[in-house]
Amino acid sequence: MLFRSIEWAMLPCVRVLDELEEESDIIRELLQGYTAAGDIAHQAAVFLAWGDGKFARGLFDRGAEDYLRALMLADQARDSMRAVRAALRLAMAFEGAGRLRDALTNYGECLKRADRTRGAAEIRLEALIRVGNLYLRGRKFAEAVRFFKAALSAAHASGNNVAEGYLLLQLGNCDAESSRESALRNYKAGVAIFKAIGSPAGMAYSSLCLGNLFLRNNQPTDALGYFKQGVEQSEAVTYSRANDDLFLSCEQAYFGSRRT
Repeated sequence: MLFRSIEWAMLPCVRVLDELEEESDIIRELLQGYTAAGDIAHQAAVFLAWGDGKFARGLFDRGAEDYLRALMLADQARDSMRAVRAALRLAMAFEGAGRLRDALTNYGECLKRADRTRGAAEIRLEALIRVGNLYLRGRKFAEAVRFFKAALSAAHASGNNVAEGYLLLQLGNCDAESSRESALRNYKAGVAIFKAIGSPAGMAYSSLCLGNLFLRNNQPTDALGYFKQGVEQSEAVTYSRANDDLFLSCEQAYFGSRRT
């Protein structure tokens, strides 16, 4: 048991060091051990971890294969929480691979499973946000608003202030072309939350959204002021962000793949 714990603890380290061969060796040893023991639930966990490694390297189709296997094993083991997570990651892998119809199908499956699984509220919230982002990226604003509003209610209920702030900005982004007043109201509400909790990344994104709104409305001086604030706030973000960072996906849904 201790040996297995050490192997699990080593996985993040070898990934950071990009030791692909060592990562594969650890995964295979874990899988062999759990298979020999007949531990189906932990086999599902191994395939989830294997998929995460491939996802992090942009190998979305190959990651999807592992996530699908994890989902099947989790169902076999009657591990509802792990199955919900596998469904979410499978949807994310399909989205990364550009298979948007498959992504939406599996986000829907994730949401259905989360609704009937105790303790899956945060995964449900993430799925709602990612579906909203997918629609925002495709400029399907009405559909995006529906999911963002559902996510906002969930975030408020769970006390997830960071998610609340980002969701208010996403709602503002959905209104930016049709209603400057509504967009500005949502942006300012998001700014108030980020100021209260002290989120440099959230403040930087807020400034970019506001600057873009004023630039869109032919107010370049005001826009420049917000963009300058955004630069200063961005410099205060000292941590690196993974490609599957939920809030990074919010930023990229509106402004593209470039970093805020």
